Amino acid sequence: MTEKILMHVGPSRGNIEISESAAVHDQGFSSSEFSEKMRYTLNGILKISGARTGYRPFVIPGSGTAAMESLSTFLSPGDSILVLSHGTFGDRWKGIFSRYPVKVNVLRSAPGKHLSIDDIRNAASDHHYRMAIMTHVETSTGLRADLNAIIEAVRDFADILAVDSVASLGGEKLDLASLGIDVTVSA
Repeated sequence: MTEKILMHVGPSRGNIEISESAAVHDQGFSSSEFSEKMRYTLNGILKISGARTGYRPFVIPGSGTAAMESLSTFLSPGDSILVLSHGTFGDRWKGIFSRYPVKVNVLRSAPGKHLSIDDIRNAASDHHYRMAIMTHVETSTGLRADLNAIIEAVRDFADILAVDSVASLGGEKLDLASLGIDVTVSA
């Protein structure tokens, strides 16, 4: 009998070994077993993100939105943020940052289209930003941002370059260090 695999958003039948691993008893966060698994996880995050010396991974117990909201800790009242959006998930940054006393400039692409690098350069060069943020893979439109070109266009106009890699980390090449990305969030 051929095993059928569902290849779209769930519910789906998972691998039995993974399911069984979820049935083990909880481990205390101060136990040596937990510490070893956490060290393994953090080292794995560094490896798949292309981070090197100077990067520190954090595991935030929460949703992808909780990770996105954590970026507000880099901001102070009055800071300016440039959001480069290719769709719904890029647009979410405005909603998140609108809860804080910061200025948000959103540059949106047409549906299904990439942002023009010239438009990005124009928006970036008009102002100095505390943070420029973009979504690497925008699942609402199926677009993967050209991080090399975008980062080159905004690097001189933003103190912090942030990338939402919720849909890409581990599935798309992401090299934080060589791209000069300061922070990424994933889930």
